[in-house]
Amino acid sequence: MYPPADPWGDPTEPTPMYGRAAVPVPAPVREPTAEFPPIPRPRPRSGVQVSWEKVKNPARRRLSDGWGFTATGLIAIVSGWVIWASGSRETGISIWPGFLLALVVAGLVFATSRLAGYVVLERAMGRVRRHARWSHFFAGFFLTVVGAWYLVNTNVDLSSGGDWLQDGWGWLKGLVDRG
Repeated sequence: MYPPADPWGDPTEPTPMYGRAAVPVPAPVREPTAEFPPIPRPRPRSGVQVSWEKVKNPARRRLSDGWGFTATGLIAIVSGWVIWASGSRETGISIWPGFLLALVVAGLVFATSRLAGYVVLERAMGRVRRHARWSHFFAGFFLTVVGAWYLVNTNVDLSSGGDWLQDGWGWLKGLVDRG
């Protein structure tokens, strides 16, 4: 029921109360000895702490926040464009103008959405734009749609797409039959 008495404690110090009351009991201070060397205290850092997430320039940090949407759109357009370009090798038309035009238009979509955010949020509503995620989203969405358009308009005959698999299977079967 009662806590055990401390036989080495000072008999004049008050006994801490246990129960519902919250009584702060100070932690004992240990003196450093050979077995317990002193623990070095960390010095407080002066200045601003910089981590890998923080960019020194806050405007650049706000501009780069959301770049994953644009990167995903770039992966989609490059994938679709490469398949489209490989399918239209023998048509005689250049494959570069459409791809470069799509990249320029995506940059314009990004810049236009940033400008619209500035006009609507900062000027009209008096709010602060904390990131550029929506601008990156719109640019990435545009690039993804263009990448899908490239895939839809690919001149590849998909009906003979499994012929290489059938040829490889026949070659493997011939090796097993000979061995």
